[in-house]
Amino acid sequence: MDAVRLIRRELDGRVPLIGFSGSPWTLATYMVEGSSSKEFSTVKAMLYDRPELLHRLLDTVAAPSPFISMRKSPPARKPLCCSTPGWRVGPA
Repeated sequence: MDAVRLIRRELDGRVPLIGFSGSPWTLATYMVEGSSSKEFSTVKAMLYDRPELLHRLLDTVAAPSPFISMRKSPPARKPLCCSTPGWRVGPA
């Protein structure tokens, strides 16, 4: 949080600080695949072979980020959440 406050102070209101996060599925796919993916083969295999492990990972990354979710005074004035298309999940 200190880094975010420092950046906001340096920006001095000239431009908004944009907070970025992926949806839980997006964060999980990047964590499992190790980079972006067109096929999602590793995370799809996890979905079918180790669903309990993937669910634990999704539950963990679904916890709100303090950088985006602080209600009283959010450090990021323009939060943005991006999502990897879940419809791409089909049989591995």
